[in-house]
Amino acid sequence: MIKKLVRKCPICFNKSGQILHHQFFAIPENYPLPEEYDVVCCQKCGFVYADTPARQRDYNKFYQEFSKYEFSGATKTTTKWNLSKLTPISNRLENKNASILDIGCANGELLTEFKKLGYKNLNGLDPSRKCVENVQEGINAFEGELFTIRSAIPRQKFDCIILSHVLEHICDLQVAADNIVGKLNENGILYIEVPDASRYTKYYLVPFHYFDCEHINHFDENSLNNLFLQKNLDLVEFAKKESHVSNKLYPAVYTLYQKRTPKKPPERIAPSFKVRDSIVSYIKKSRRQDKWPKIDRIAKSQQEIAIWGAGSYTMRLINNTSLGKCKIAFFIDKDDKKQGMKIKGVPIFCSPDRLKSFNGVIVICAALYSDEILKEIEKMGLNNEIITMR
Repeated sequence: MIKKLVRKCPICFNKSGQILHHQFFAIPENYPLPEEYDVVCCQKCGFVYADTPARQRDYNKFYQEFSKYEFSGATKTTTKWNLSKLTPISNRLENKNASILDIGCANGELLTEFKKLGYKNLNGLDPSRKCVENVQEGINAFEGELFTIRSAIPRQKFDCIILSHVLEHICDLQVAADNIVGKLNENGILYIEVPDASRYTKYYLVPFHYFDCEHINHFDENSLNNLFLQKNLDLVEFAKKESHVSNKLYPAVYTLYQKRTPKKPPERIAPSFKVRDSIVSYIKKSRRQDKWPKIDRIAKSQQEIAIWGAGSYTMRLINNTSLGKCKIAFFIDKDDKKQGMKIKGVPIFCSPDRLKSFNGVIVICAALYSDEILKEIEKMGLNNEIITMR
């Protein structure tokens, strides 16, 4: 079905798109993001994205108030995911005094690795004040985001700018790209890494995992080039890769650009519908796998349950499966920003100790960390029936 878009294509500004899927969520009270959107494909350039009614200010508010990286469970340990970004960047930054800016730096894990390599001019930008406070000594950290970068860092430009798993969350991509390039020195390099939408099916985790409240753009290298080659940049390198989250593999793609000197006309957008075809395959697989007979049984019996996990996966399951028809006593989620919030009137608690006096079924709803949650429940010595939705 073709529709007139609420959010015109953020790459080519086309106003019509093909609906691929409609996504619903059961969002917590006072949540700034919408409870539904269409996943669409731009008819003109082929870009796949969420046709969300939310605007950039709503996403800015979300990342300022609900950052998932600042809570006590957020790791500061070195991971292969971070280390894999160092080589393509450091290969082109021989000068250890080169100025580096990591936009969306969280707690500064990647910048810490650059510090270990001897780089001295390290800078991070993040919308979460707590994350900025967590960045270690020797790294300049600024509170702000792509749309306040000029006021957050008013005078400095950078030899290297990094955006790792940021752009998939941005509503106003053209403004964001202009702001990034405006902060890049002549001949400076730009490293972009995002989930690779052309390989969602190959790296399938749980139904519709890649369609969450925050992940609203579905890139591959072609759509990244369609965005950034309009901005006085040359592509110097790209590669597909794997990222590691918990013990799960995640498809990613990175592109490395260099600012042109002298300035040249923008390149034409090159339409591609490969990601659309991949997304259609992913949707079909998700629909086949989105069946939960154990939860159907619990919903029918109205046996009381407690759900561990109150993220996007849970929000989707409640509004799209029989999980929403179950008798839910409470949610457990160790992100303390969710303490006191409610989903459909049911409270969220941060402490798993709530489960010690609970006699019903424990349902684990976590796309990435279900194994870790199960181990924690086992250590608590609980005898409840446990159902893992994966």
